[in-house]
Amino acid sequence: MGMQSAPPNVPSPPPPIGPPPGTSAGGAGGSSLARLLSLVAIAISVIAIILTLVIPGPAGLTGATGAAGPTGAAGPQGPAGATGSRGPAGANGSAGPAGPAGNGTIMASSSTGATTFIGTGCTPYVGGVVTITVPANGTIVVQAQIWVQFTHTLGTENLAFLTVSNANNTCTNYTSLWPVMVGANEANATYNLGGFPMQEFSVPAGTYSFYIVGDMSAGATDSAYFWYANMVAVYYPA
Repeated sequence: MGMQSAPPNVPSPPPPIGPPPGTSAGGAGGSSLARLLSLVAIAISVIAIILTLVIPGPAGLTGATGAAGPTGAAGPQGPAGATGSRGPAGANGSAGPAGPAGNGTIMASSSTGATTFIGTGCTPYVGGVVTITVPANGTIVVQAQIWVQFTHTLGTENLAFLTVSNANNTCTNYTSLWPVMVGANEANATYNLGGFPMQEFSVPAGTYSFYIVGDMSAGATDSAYFWYANMVAVYYPA
């Protein structure tokens, strides 16, 4: 068959009626749904942020140890701790140096080999003297060991008294006299006798000298003489 042509002068149909440009088919209902979905998304995001803050995530790997920092300043002294139990005794240490001498006894001594004839009265023995210095009140004890030699004649008694004194011309303290004697009936000879007189003296601080003194009581003045002697003086503090 042959193509038919449209009848002449027939008008075209009008276009369909739809929503105006720029609007959706839902109108006001579509816009409300979009806003609701946006609020839900925001709420979900806020909840997710809160959960990340409240619930920590898994611990990460431990990093390498860093270098040591500088030493800090010393802190204040802490309180003393409780005393511990006593430990065992240690070994004795070495002896220390000797300390200074205390106020104990003091000694002085002397000796002589001089020859002095013993005369009538108090005769000092030349060289028979000892000197001592003391620091305070006390007592000095003086002792002497004396050798006396007699040239004796039969029929004549020889008698001498020996002592120690704080004066070289005093020999009257009878409690300290030491007698030496050769009887008249002894044969002619030289006799050696000894004496050991002692006397004590109360003194204050100072320096003192003490003497050997003899008194020829019977016999010729040249018949007896001091031969040797030694002396010692010892100080005892009060």
